[in-house]
Amino acid sequence: MASGAKPGGASTAVDPLTQARRDREALERFRRMQSGLPADLFRNDGASGSRRDAAPRRQTIAAERHRRRGMQLLEAGRLAAAIATLRRATELDPRDAEAHSMLGRALLHSGRFTEAAASLRLAITLKDDLAAAHRDLAAALDRQGLDLDATAAYREAVRVDPHWAEGHRRLAELLEAVDDFEQAAQSLRRAAAAAPDTPTGRMHAFGA
Repeated sequence: MASGAKPGGASTAVDPLTQARRDREALERFRRMQSGLPADLFRNDGASGSRRDAAPRRQTIAAERHRRRGMQLLEAGRLAAAIATLRRATELDPRDAEAHSMLGRALLHSGRFTEAAASLRLAITLKDDLAAAHRDLAAALDRQGLDLDATAAYREAVRVDPHWAEGHRRLAELLEAVDDFEQAAQSLRRAAAAAPDTPTGRMHAFGA
């Protein structure tokens, strides 16, 4: 009897594509035995690929849900719950700059300034134009009495957000404390321009 045929004439010939797939699966089984890892890690078919792609998407969606909930808790003043929820968001998606920033803010409001600064620095590393993170980092360093670091952070914060009047004003105070009166005056002028309706703004409007 000819090879590849069964009694009755039904052909069992295997087309090249099918054979190639079988050879690949056999190789994958061998690799699994060698490594002790699940075969799905080596499969290259659409189904397993979709499963691998779906897992990160589910984590990202869960992270966004935790971030939104954490923001609600933070706005409600429930700081402990906000910290726990936002920390979970950062665990689910470590690349979520907004979650790290909001976690830093919650820690800042809780008086945990060192932890806040660490979270805020990470947020800035992930997204260097995140104005809220820059503002809160400057405040966290300021609260710790780290005047040199705070001055640098305020400079960067007002660069990212030139309309932050309070940042300009506090930067002016820090500069004045080290006798840098020229730069302090410049910061005060910028504070006045950013918020003309404040006392500082009105004083500069009258040439004070």
